[in-house]
Amino acid sequence: LDERIQQEQKDLAELEAALQKGDNNAAVHIAKQLADLQRLVLDDARAAHANAKDPLAKKQIADAIEQVERLVGAALGSVKDAMGNKDPQAIKKMQQNMAGAHGALDALAVSVQHNPESELAAALHDYIALQGALDAAIASGDKAAIAKASAALHAAAAAFLESARDPQLGEDKVSKKNREKNKKRAKKLAKM
Repeated sequence: LDERIQQEQKDLAELEAALQKGDNNAAVHIAKQLADLQRLVLDDARAAHANAKDPLAKKQIADAIEQVERLVGAALGSVKDAMGNKDPQAIKKMQQNMAGAHGALDALAVSVQHNPESELAAALHDYIALQGALDAAIASGDKAAIAKASAALHAAAAAFLESARDPQLGEDKVSKKNREKNKKRAKKLAKM
């Protein structure tokens, strides 16, 4: 989805450039490509919306989809008005609509990418991988490697805990008792 959004951003910029040059043939071609890409982006965004488990993320994605539909539609509509029209107002309106479309696409990209649950899973994955690295360093007896792995594990633990406290996840997913245990373990590992 991110690549398609980036391509749509690029196509919008090319469309605006073609119109400013007065190249209506290129503008029509790009507008058709953009309309096809728009359908794909919205299909992908709707799939992301359907798969989102967090109610806040679902709402953000739904709002972003609505904005993209409305603002990219307005941008494409204003292209028709601006083609062959030297009226500064029509061109200014098209430029404003293009800026709105870019903003809506940015908002969609952010809403789809920010998934606190996946951030939590990634932080946990990093933490577990670093635990393995620390175990290997301990087994080797290399004090420098132990210190390095311990510091990395401590940083991963902090990242994991911060992900778990993400306000968009709602309640803390890590109890105070578990946080205290993790802090003690991190301190113990740091002393090794």
